[in-house]
Amino acid sequence: MIRPRTPADLPALVNALWEIHVQDGYPSVWPEQPLSFLAPADTVPADTVGGWVAEMDGRVVGQVLLRGVSRPPGWLLDAGLTDPNLVILSRLFVAPGARHQGLAQALFQTAWAEAERRGLQPVLDVHHRNYAAIRLYERLGWQRIASVHADWADPDGTTPTVHVDLSPA
Repeated sequence: MIRPRTPADLPALVNALWEIHVQDGYPSVWPEQPLSFLAPADTVPADTVGGWVAEMDGRVVGQVLLRGVSRPPGWLLDAGLTDPNLVILSRLFVAPGARHQGLAQALFQTAWAEAERRGLQPVLDVHHRNYAAIRLYERLGWQRIASVHADWADPDGTTPTVHVDLSPA
């Protein structure tokens, strides 16, 4: 089940994010403030277009955000994207025990549909080693328009490459 995210969902999302971090290394560096990662300050409240969670067996197991870009991140600027109608599809994840149920795709398509409903152009960035996410985006027809340096460092101190994708026209 996919539904709008509420503040009450955040503790379960922190737990799910920790499981993902341990298993998959996402996020590549565990945030000092996991709640700020899940609900970034630059998107709350005015810039948030939407947030949704996935539930399985009555338990919150994943999320996706659709965020405005009033303060564009470096990767967006590096990709040359400045359209005022852009929104960032971000923080998509599903806990390891809830995968292979179509939840990531359902979350992704919910956010994408909301962007289209509002006449906005969704864009995303993905770590070059996040192969499962890259396969999902490619399967759904998203187009890579750039590969740029991230504006953060991996645990080993290197700056990873992120791919920047746009939804199909």
